[in-house]
Amino acid sequence: MLTMLAVVMVLVALVSSIAIRKMLAAADKHQPEVELTEAES
Repeated sequence: MLTMLAVVMVLVALVSSIAIRKMLAAADKHQPEVELTEAES
């Protein structure tokens, strides 16, 4: 049971790190837009 939990946690960490990298790459391409949306919210 604990090993299953550990595997799931590792998978979640990997997926989230990849997602964050993609979001950062997209943010770098559209930096002015990102700053505008952050200022509005």
